[in-house]
Amino acid sequence: MMKNRNVLKVFVSLLVAFILSLTKAATSTKYTDCGSVSGKIQSLVVSGCDSGDRCILKSGSTVSLNVSFNSLTDSNKVITVIHGVIGGVPLPFPVPNPNACQSSGLQCPVKNGKLYDFSYSLEVKKSYPKLDVDVKWELQDDNGKDIICATVPAKIE
Repeated sequence: MMKNRNVLKVFVSLLVAFILSLTKAATSTKYTDCGSVSGKIQSLVVSGCDSGDRCILKSGSTVSLNVSFNSLTDSNKVITVIHGVIGGVPLPFPVPNPNACQSSGLQCPVKNGKLYDFSYSLEVKKSYPKLDVDVKWELQDDNGKDIICATVPAKIE
């Protein structure tokens, strides 16, 4: 009976450690805040990103970005802006529907002091060149100021 309890304790300990490692991996996307003016990023997760130096974006796949942030402003609308930064040069990425209130489930208007979740899916087209790129994600308020700005180092494979 004592042996079974010890085995159960070891199993539960291993299970807890495994779950904690999954949680850490799910929240470990590396990013740099590139100028959030009227918001504060609480968490940022890109699907398929391990804890490596760069997120691997597989050609022909769809990548999801999930950001939780606190708004430090009131804004009736929120606009999604994406750039691929190659060699220090920001190149605009076309966003089919930049209105984050319509395309991402973001509840608008956003209010100062409230927590929000933003989700976005991005197709990595097979036609994209295989290269290192920093993906710059911005959510802008009514005045064009960045509520949040995050740069995620990535590699298209």
